[in-house]
Amino acid sequence: MSQTALNETHAFRPSSKCAESQLGQKELPLVYQGVKIDCAYRADLIVEEAVVVEVKAIESLAPIHSRQLLTYLRIADLPVGLH
Repeated sequence: MSQTALNETHAFRPSSKCAESQLGQKELPLVYQGVKIDCAYRADLIVEEAVVVEVKAIESLAPIHSRQLLTYLRIADLPVGLH
């Protein structure tokens, strides 16, 4: 399953436990040298405004995937992330 299809599947099937969660991709703005870029990054899911979830449709994670998640956590000012 492609990454896009996987993301859409998660957004399509909300469970009762995730009713108040952010479903679908969430844009994460970035401020660089005083300029706000509204859609600099897109997190796959943010659950209960507390956990960033990055969905990967790959066999194994590479170091870049951890760096991506850490960047999203820092920009969103959230303490927990999963990939």
